[in-house]
Amino acid sequence: MIDINLWKELTVFEKCGTLSKAAEELFISQPALSRSMNRLEEEIGVIIFNRSKNKITLNDNGKLAAGYAREIIRYEENAISAIRAFDKKKSTISIGSCAPIPLSELTEAVSILYDGFTISSKIDDREKLLDGLKSDTYDICIFNNEIEDEKLISFKTCSEKLYLNIDKNHPLAKKDGIYLSELNNQDILLYSEIGFWYDLVKDKAPNANFLIQHDNNTFNTLLNTTSFPSFATNKSIRIYGRNQSDFKVLIPVLDKEATANYYSVILKENYKKFAKLFEFIKIQENSRNI
Repeated sequence: MIDINLWKELTVFEKCGTLSKAAEELFISQPALSRSMNRLEEEIGVIIFNRSKNKITLNDNGKLAAGYAREIIRYEENAISAIRAFDKKKSTISIGSCAPIPLSELTEAVSILYDGFTISSKIDDREKLLDGLKSDTYDICIFNNEIEDEKLISFKTCSEKLYLNIDKNHPLAKKDGIYLSELNNQDILLYSEIGFWYDLVKDKAPNANFLIQHDNNTFNTLLNTTSFPSFATNKSIRIYGRNQSDFKVLIPVLDKEATANYYSVILKENYKKFAKLFEFIKIQENSRNI
């Protein structure tokens, strides 16, 4: 079997065109590289160089050999990457979600139940979550609707209710509930990294003037120093508290989509691995309903 380093040196020689330049790039001496090329030629068993006084170049055999050398090197690199990725995946649990709060709760549960595993998480849209689940990019995905697919299993995880967080003196503050369409033409402070909620409020109130913030610190600063309406959920309030609670009121959003029922979804073939997680979720969900 030919040493992979000989193939690598051949590709460098092809790129550089001369032994001296190739040797310089490889940080070896020119005589050492010359010996390597002679050895490669001997191991292949055919002449791959044209030799003249003080110069060698690749002949047609050599050009073909260099092409295969690149493929051999690429195959080796891909094989190493695949093996490392496979090893990493065995100790990594990847979670994708349509919204941040259920992602945070599920990640916490997984970290408790699967000690020693690395957890990766990401907010993604529905199609990317489904594709990622089926292609094994994600181990678990959270959707705001039940997924019907014979290859998947879904479990009710939790629910979340959307509220409008609004200044007490705002004209809308006296309402007992509000539809998102009523926010058209209003200035609304909106954080971008909220998953499907972002698309929902923009779709339902297309003519609202959304003051979109991509940085969480900036968003929270504006939330605490301005009177712009914003959104909160029952879960975000419980976790993070209410901003400016003495000056603002919470009004429930009445659109049916403003109550999200979350489902954690896995491939059926992975049920055994995540059985204890879903038993934990079931117990948690039942306790909420007591």
